[in-house]
Parts: sequence; C-alpha cells; structure tokens
Amino acid sequence: MELKANRQELKETRGDIRDSRDAIVGEIRSSRDAIVGEVSDARDSIVGEIGELRADLKESIQDRLIRIESDVSQIKAKVGL
Repeated sequence: MELKANRQELKETRGDIRDSRDAIVGEIRSSRDAIVGEVSDARDSIVGEIGELRADLKESIQDRLIRIESDVSQIKAKVGL
C-alpha cells in the first residue's frame, strides 16, 4: 500500500514540476516577445534618427561646398586664373 502511495505522490510531483516548467516557459516566451518588441521599436527609432542626421549633414555639407567653391572662384579671380 505504501508503495502505491509513493507512486501516486511521485506522479503528483512530476505533474507539479511539469506545470511549473510550462509556466516558466510561458513567462520566458512572454518576456522574449516583449524584449523583441522593445528592440524593434528602438531599432526603428535609431534608423529614423540616423536618417534625420544624414539629411542634416547633407544640407550642411552642401552649404559648405557652395561656400568653398565661391571662395576658390574669388581666389582664382584675384590670382588671375
């Protein structure tokens, strides 16, 4: 009789362990999904910021290039080239 009770207790313990494992796996999956979402949002934000930075730099570089070309033209005119 005691052996039967031990087997039943072992089955219940295994069931409890299985339920705990399934709950842990569910929590891990949920956490993973949340992290993936946050990383995706952060990536999108970074890509947007880089795009804006590139546009700002492009405009600044174009302005500087125009000024450099003007300065070179003035120098050439003074030198007689």
